[in-house]
Amino acid sequence: MAEGAFAPFSVTGIEIDPVVARACASVAKHWKVINDDFFAYYRRAAGLGGPVERFDIVVANPPFSCRGGTRVWVQIGDAVVPCSVAMAFILSAARLLSPPGLLLALVPNGMLTSHRDEYARAVLENAGSIETYEVPAGRHFAGASARLSAVVFRKSRALAVQHEIPVVTNGHTGVIALQVNGWRVSIKRGRTPNRRALPHEGDRFVPFLHSTDLRGGQVTSSRQTSLETARRVESPSVLIPRVGKPSVHKVAVLHDVPAELSDCVIALECHSLRAAEELAAQIRCSWGSLASLYSGSGAPFLRVSDLQQFIRSIAVPAPGQR
Repeated sequence: MAEGAFAPFSVTGIEIDPVVARACASVAKHWKVINDDFFAYYRRAAGLGGPVERFDIVVANPPFSCRGGTRVWVQIGDAVVPCSVAMAFILSAARLLSPPGLLLALVPNGMLTSHRDEYARAVLENAGSIETYEVPAGRHFAGASARLSAVVFRKSRALAVQHEIPVVTNGHTGVIALQVNGWRVSIKRGRTPNRRALPHEGDRFVPFLHSTDLRGGQVTSSRQTSLETARRVESPSVLIPRVGKPSVHKVAVLHDVPAELSDCVIALECHSLRAAEELAAQIRCSWGSLASLYSGSGAPFLRVSDLQQFIRSIAVPAPGQR
């Protein structure tokens, strides 16, 4: 390590694993290595009026695993910003930078595109410049596969919230209504986890549809049933997978309703079977554009907002609207 080639500097490391912390401390005796949770360290640094901006360079590797749409909240001034765990890590690390400062991080790809991190990304973009570089695919972690990006954030000013952030709750409907070809279409994202499906049958139960039930452009018979009503479709619909490798063969028309959607499926609920079949045909014709919208750190996923824009872009005006 050619430390003599640089001006005097100090190194502080925060590592939650005690074994790794000891290994880091052995690299250079004058490094300050703290065996602690980074979020706990940050709260102490930011609390009680203590200085937040203190480092010129921060190198970070945030936690990747966070199932579903889980959100955490980061205090920025008087505002609270909802975001993923990975983004909370990056926001907190960025606040420790002294302008002009540099943050280098390996992050899950989903953090760069997910709806839950859009407000946090705006906070970062307002405070400096962001460059991203996708890391070539590979098994970067033992026993796991993830899609990564390298992020370079150059801080020019303190982090601040410039726009009002709407309150986000886990009870939002997730249903978007729009007009397509003169017909009303509702986009419904499934909410029921696969583990909640029941291996029963009877008049009180409805079919439970998972992405594995979408095959060859059809909805195959589901042996699972559900009493859930979290996201039930009551009209003919076009079903597409929300999570997983995108395939045009999984664009299927649901004839038999009602049915309950798993959290891996999105339905485009139409007012008639004809409308559903015509919409499915349009989606298949433009499949390449829709497939490109799937992204994420692990299994690719599709955001409802992206699907909404896609559906609007392929809509053909009704005869009276041309």
